[in-house]
Amino acid sequence: MAQSTKKYEQLKKKICQTGLILKGTITERIIVRGKNKFGPYYQWTFKIANKTVTVNLTKEQEKEYSKAIRNYKRIKDILKEMEKVSLEILESSMVTVKRRKKKSP
Repeated sequence: MAQSTKKYEQLKKKICQTGLILKGTITERIIVRGKNKFGPYYQWTFKIANKTVTVNLTKEQEKEYSKAIRNYKRIKDILKEMEKVSLEILESSMVTVKRRKKKSP
């Protein structure tokens, strides 16, 4: 259990050290009209109340927003691991209900 508790504390620290977070995706767009190319343009897409929202971004915004989106994904992975470790801690530290033995025929 001590090892699981230590692992849990390490995961908590990782979350606290994470920077800004955002949900969504960023898409790079290039528009071609005849022989001319325009762009790249960057769009951040996310959902609010089951509605898709798209926001145009500058190149500088795209870099920072992409970093925040990666951070969000990292936190989701950390939370999954914390849930797994939490179950290990709870199962090893709590008294469980004893199962009944099956009656022989």
